[in-house]
Amino acid sequence: MKKMALAALATLSVSCAWAAKDGKGWVVVNEDNDHYFKCERTNDHWPVAGGDAQMTVPALEAYADMITASGKVTHVFWCICGGRPNVDGMPWEPIWYSLTQEGADFTVIDAGSRTWPENALLLHRRGIDPYKTWIARCRKNGAQAWISMRMNDVHHLWRDKYFRNTVFCDSHPEMNVSRDKRAQWERASMDYSFQAVRDHHMKMFKAIVDRYDADGVEMDFCRSGTYFPEGKGREFMPLMTDFIREAGAYAHAKRGKGYGVAIRVLPDPQKAYDKGFDVATLAKEGAVDVVIPCLQSPVGNGFTIDHAAWKEVLKDAPGVVLVGGTTTTFGGPYHNPSSLAGWSAAMRARGWENLYLFNYAYMNRATREAGYFKDALYAKADDAVPRTFLFAGDKREPARARKVVKGKFVKAAFDPASWTYSVDGETPRKFEFSSRRNLRVKAKADGGDYPVLAKAVLEGVLVAEADGTAAIGAGFDWRWEVDVNGKRAFGRNEFVSARDKVSFRADDFRFRAAVKKGANKVRVEIVLGTVGMAEMRAIDPAELTEGFDVTDEEHYFRHVKAKVRDVGEWNPFGAKLDAPWWQTVELPAGTKTHGTVARVVCEFRGGTVPRVVTLNGVDSLASEVKNGELTKTVTYVIPAEAVRGGVNVLGIMPVEPPAAAVVRAALEVE
Repeated sequence: MKKMALAALATLSVSCAWAAKDGKGWVVVNEDNDHYFKCERTNDHWPVAGGDAQMTVPALEAYADMITASGKVTHVFWCICGGRPNVDGMPWEPIWYSLTQEGADFTVIDAGSRTWPENALLLHRRGIDPYKTWIARCRKNGAQAWISMRMNDVHHLWRDKYFRNTVFCDSHPEMNVSRDKRAQWERASMDYSFQAVRDHHMKMFKAIVDRYDADGVEMDFCRSGTYFPEGKGREFMPLMTDFIREAGAYAHAKRGKGYGVAIRVLPDPQKAYDKGFDVATLAKEGAVDVVIPCLQSPVGNGFTIDHAAWKEVLKDAPGVVLVGGTTTTFGGPYHNPSSLAGWSAAMRARGWENLYLFNYAYMNRATREAGYFKDALYAKADDAVPRTFLFAGDKREPARARKVVKGKFVKAAFDPASWTYSVDGETPRKFEFSSRRNLRVKAKADGGDYPVLAKAVLEGVLVAEADGTAAIGAGFDWRWEVDVNGKRAFGRNEFVSARDKVSFRADDFRFRAAVKKGANKVRVEIVLGTVGMAEMRAIDPAELTEGFDVTDEEHYFRHVKAKVRDVGEWNPFGAKLDAPWWQTVELPAGTKTHGTVARVVCEFRGGTVPRVVTLNGVDSLASEVKNGELTKTVTYVIPAEAVRGGVNVLGIMPVEPPAAAVVRAALEVE
């Protein structure tokens, strides 16, 4: 049945004007909206010398050739706007408006911030529309060219007059999902329940369709993935359905049915639905032609996106193409040729015929030198890289059953004046922690940044109205454990996987703590992550009338007893481990995986041990390891939720290249 379904999809693809010509499936590259225009930077991400010489038609064509000339990439989605567009004559002011805007803010991202609008303006003054050039060049090379529009890009929207954000979005914080100019990232997203917000984006969408004779248009609903206030997605779903329905109808009427309309949405069908996206209805009605489940950048890579679940969503829309996506990074480091091979093997083994690469302008040197897209994505599941077999189980691991308990909770609140903060043993200092706060970026007393993986301690007071049990919600990026009155209450360590890659919202995890009337001492030990955001609150008992979910809490406290099953050695790329490397791991059917914990034992000779080991996007940090040790054997523990039936992808990211490495894998069963 699976082969028949894939064959039917391939046959269907051939009949569509916007499908891969040979019917073998799509490989889509989404080109970032700013990368080319920052070409003055000299770093691992830019393939050629930058500057003024790159703002020409031959240089633009050469860039398109780099992506498409091999014939392996079937589609390029050229992103025209993540905020202000890179061209003039559109409903939104162009990116170079910032160059003359009084008080424009260029201070955040990098030195390329001002270079971007300057180069876009240079192209404009030379009469060059880069997107028309790229569309023509892709077609010459036999690839499809689409235009991509980010539907809610919120890069630094909380900063006044940040150079990439439109005047409309910058001027209307009362129309963001938090109604707060200080809200950051997802909480700064514009709220599509406002007609003015929908109109603002619809005008831009229609202008793109009118201007560009492309093969299709993508509405990117994953950058960001929030469009309504928290918990309101289903309530306002009809508004989003009507919005996409109108956009699709306009595009098809203007360009014909051979013109494709794609939507990129969150990878979990239920989460996409809860966020306000009725994908099944839109697909069934023909409003969209392509659905791309994909994690939000830069959060993970989607090694385990459920193909069967999405096929069920689209069961009444057999003509809609389903494309599985990955993002630029894999837990921090950039993808490289072996990681792409592992990812594509895992995806194809799970039924994904069509693949999508988001933000793949930002690749590392190894990928560039390997020829970008020439070979990495085309290994089959049965010949991608050498195989190692682990003792494991079912094709699909069952989710843990949620457990809700009834009980009485006392009312409590954190004292905002009580907090102190210290990192890596420094003297604790007073620290304001009454709302979401970044514990790493600009968190030093002098305004500087703490390093990633630094060890931090946050201490404060929880004031309870009576003796009893308090309910607490917390989220910290990266690893963390909480003590209340010297007793461990909860934590997110190597045995507790997060529900998303970056966790820093107060309700990401909920747990209980025994408290006494009055002041209770709270201590949080944290290993800081890349983002560094954190939030914690005492939950009002009035919110818990339906009971309290103790699933994560019990999982944390569960004692793990295991037996090791050895599966041999790897040395996948010879003696030198000079880049992150990846290994597909086949888990034969036959035994349950639920409750297992994967352990990877690494022996390194020379150099330093890896910074992180990861399985299917779930990381295990080895903070006890000291860099610089010449010979070291280390065991890394990976949460059970990472282990899947079928093809798994194991990755090792070194701090510095060791001279040689022997890697042994084992699976421990509770």
